Amino acid sequence: MLHRLQGTGSATRPPWLSLWSTNDQVVQPPDSARLPGAVNVPLQSVCPGVAIAHGQLPTAPLVVGIVLRTLRSAALSPPRASDCRSLQALGGSSGG
Repeated sequence: MLHRLQGTGSATRPPWLSLWSTNDQVVQPPDSARLPGAVNVPLQSVCPGVAIAHGQLPTAPLVVGIVLRTLRSAALSPPRASDCRSLQALGGSSGG
């Protein structure tokens, strides 16, 4: 599947979402998680002051909420700061 995706034109490739935390002490510098052409989201741009370390990324309610909302959407768009509470609630209610 990955080889087929690589061979397709950029117009048909699925969009990428890169979520990263400024609190990451494993990936240095943290913003190296930015991917060219992706929707790049530093978590602190959505919820200023949120402390999410590298190991918490897969289960943090904010991350889970962003992923769930993205999977439910027809188009990929970056979340806004006004989405902070609703995304955390969505991610917290997922059982993750």
